Amino acid sequence: MKRLIIPAIALLAGTAALNAQSSSGFTYDVQQIPVAPFQKVRVNAYVHIVLVPNDTLHGIFVEGDASMLNSLAVSSNDGELVTNATRVNPHRDNIVVTIPVSSLKTVQVKGETKIETVRN
Repeated sequence: MKRLIIPAIALLAGTAALNAQSSSGFTYDVQQIPVAPFQKVRVNAYVHIVLVPNDTLHGIFVEGDASMLNSLAVSSNDGELVTNATRVNPHRDNIVVTIPVSSLKTVQVKGETKIETVRN
């Protein structure tokens, strides 16, 4: 009898947590945004940035809470990739911006941004 009760409680707790997440309004989305080649990155947003060495991809990937993705504006001009927020995102981990880079010279950040790098 005890063998059945413990898995049943775990299943019930997992179902309740999953139901709470879906009822909270969080919807995951990912977008690929094509950009021109760049050597500078300027971030004016509360986001989580991941820099990945790659010289074949010519776009960035933005993922996270679908309702927050539209609050991010990305442009690339004159060798500079610029990420601006159109509204304040107090939860920077709700949006992850993955940026493939090949020859990055500078990164400039304004705001609370978490930056990670992935090495080969």
